Amino acid sequence: MQSIWEEAVTILAAGESFVLAAIVNRQGSAPGVVGSIMLVKQDGSILGSVGGGAMEAKALETAQELFAASGGWRIVRVDLAGKDAAEAGMVCGGTAEIFLDLVTRDDLPAFEVARGCDLENGRGYLSYTLDGDSRSVTFLDDVDPDASGEKVIRIPMRGNGTLFIFGGGHVGLETARIADMVGFKTVVLDDREDFVNPSRFPDATPILLESFDDLPDLGIDDHCYIVIVTRGHLHDLTVLDYALRTNAAYIGMIGSRRKRDLVYERMHALGHDRDALDRVHSPIGLAIGSETPAEIAVSIVAELIRTRADATGRSTQ
Repeated sequence: MQSIWEEAVTILAAGESFVLAAIVNRQGSAPGVVGSIMLVKQDGSILGSVGGGAMEAKALETAQELFAASGGWRIVRVDLAGKDAAEAGMVCGGTAEIFLDLVTRDDLPAFEVARGCDLENGRGYLSYTLDGDSRSVTFLDDVDPDASGEKVIRIPMRGNGTLFIFGGGHVGLETARIADMVGFKTVVLDDREDFVNPSRFPDATPILLESFDDLPDLGIDDHCYIVIVTRGHLHDLTVLDYALRTNAAYIGMIGSRRKRDLVYERMHALGHDRDALDRVHSPIGLAIGSETPAEIAVSIVAELIRTRADATGRSTQ
């Protein structure tokens, strides 16, 4: 699945324009979060979202004004506690500001850098410097705290996180499919070539291990998520020991409570204390009564989304 940044580059490289809409300020319970973006194409079709309802309608209306003017930028305020809410039948009670800009092929370099950052699952800012009706746009890996001001708009790229799935069996397969749909960069590891290959995982990065007992350095940081679903739980203990030595944002291990408790006993023997084991989601996934591999995958990815939402400040309501 192409990310919105890849789509942006594709549109610009074809010589077409689009309007970028981004939430840059939000108060109260307005939908969407700062950094939510949407692309409006010249034919009126959209990619992404800035919260739907009145917010999306206002963004689409303003986008058409920018197309008609052949350029420019706007900041529009949507009040979901007053008239905007009444007209849309929404009772959110918050407010949001949406920045809109007509992006042309001249802006391709900045969006190519943003796409590269997205492909690396990095974080940064699409930074606009505003001067009257004109503006300039660049992509920054970091922000100079002294460069803030009313004439600067920064749209954060948080990335959607990298998911490492240890085990390419039925649950791993379904989890990878669903995780891709919601934007995770997915890596699947197994020691069986038939279960981890590009044909089986066309939208993930498959890694064939020589052995689970000799796991490589995967560079796992607090922007990464780990799901442990090895065949027959055969290597879960080894992988969990490995996972607990990282600062991954999420560690989940499939299995019953009884199996979990037995594994935890071994983890204690290996030097992992209670605080470390409290990081582990096991049994894995949200309790939705799942039974089939696909249902289990839904519960796992739902838990991943909730963890990601907590980490990035997105609403989980």
